[in-house]
Amino acid sequence: MKRFMKISLFIALQCCLVFIYIYQQSNWIKLSYLKQNQDNELKSLKKTKQELLHQLHTLASNKSAIKKFALNELKMRKMKISQIRKISYD
Repeated sequence: MKRFMKISLFIALQCCLVFIYIYQQSNWIKLSYLKQNQDNELKSLKKTKQELLHQLHTLASNKSAIKKFALNELKMRKMKISQIRKISYD
C-alpha cells in the first residue's frame, strides 16, 4: 500500500510540474506578443511624431502666411504699446 501511495504521489507531482511548465510557456508567449504590439505602436508613434515635426517646421518657416491667416481669418489686430496695461497685485 505504501508503494502505491509513493507512485501515485510521484505521478501527481509530475503532472503538476507539467502543468506549471505549460502555464509558464503560455505566459511567455502572451508577453512576447504584447511586447511585439507595443514595439509596433512605438514605431508608428515615432513616425507620426516625425511627420508632425516636419509640418511644424514647414509652418514655422512660412511666417507671412501665418500673419495673413491671423489678420484675415481670425480678425486679429496688432497691439499698440498704449493698449498694454500692468496688472497690480494689491
